Amino acid sequence: MIDLDEPRFTMSQVARATRGKANTIFSWFQRGHFALGKKDVQAENGLGHGISLRTALEVGIAVELYKQCDLHPAIGAKLAREFTQLGDDHRDPGELFPQDATGRVFTVLVVYPGLEHAKVVRMTPKTAMVDAFIADQYGRQTAATLIWLNFIDRDLRVALLQDGKEA
Repeated sequence: MIDLDEPRFTMSQVARATRGKANTIFSWFQRGHFALGKKDVQAENGLGHGISLRTALEVGIAVELYKQCDLHPAIGAKLAREFTQLGDDHRDPGELFPQDATGRVFTVLVVYPGLEHAKVVRMTPKTAMVDAFIADQYGRQTAATLIWLNFIDRDLRVALLQDGKEA
């Protein structure tokens, strides 16, 4: 099991892994769109930041929301925290829903760009899609974008943790 909060990556590694531009990602941090996690390490003179996998996941999701939904990075970071900082009875913060016997369980971030709101949903081939489009407790339906977190999580971990070694 990987400690999501261990500060082990540089800003450049995170930018490459998220397929974002290093200067852009760095500026997002400088502008306060992302906050370094409690255990992330601030850069010292001559040294890079120590970015945790949890923070890297937030960046990766925000980059995807910027590309797919044209969401401002501050909003993307806020919505990414629905996955990285909040869990439930079936999933720890920053972790995917566990697979069942079919191996076809997906962790999906359902984003409502117009509401600047998101929720993490467990989806299988039998999940009714209408559930994804109900945005609030009143049953209102609204346009939604589905972000498949399984793929973002996998791609980011592979890029950062190549065979258990830091990139």
